[in-house]
Amino acid sequence: MTYGVYEYSIATSAGGVGGLALLSALGVLFPASDPVPYSVELPLGDGGVRGLGWPTTRWHWGFMTAAQWNTLRTYCPGKSADVVIRTYDVDDKQTWSNYSAKMIWPTGGVFTAAKVIDFTILFQALVLIP
Repeated sequence: MTYGVYEYSIATSAGGVGGLALLSALGVLFPASDPVPYSVELPLGDGGVRGLGWPTTRWHWGFMTAAQWNTLRTYCPGKSADVVIRTYDVDDKQTWSNYSAKMIWPTGGVFTAAKVIDFTILFQALVLIP
């Protein structure tokens, strides 16, 4: 696989890293993302904060076509699915890494004129694939 400037990729867990498909090759525009090394911030008694939980990332699109939505839906036919993704690293947001993850499909969505507006997919329980 040849990666480009934006390397966002996805595969079913069965396909693994070898089955990763670039979103651009699937006809899906690259998303904005917000990788974080933990999913919960716990306030501490001394005013500090401790990060707990799974590494997560969200892929967000301001809008996408219904066809692009349907393409992504094939990777998560239920509310959640095991997938493999290539996204910005949760610790170094300037490099790319491969992760196994739970893909969580959002509830609802705004559909208008064959477009989906303000759409975000959550990937949680990220495990780095070296």
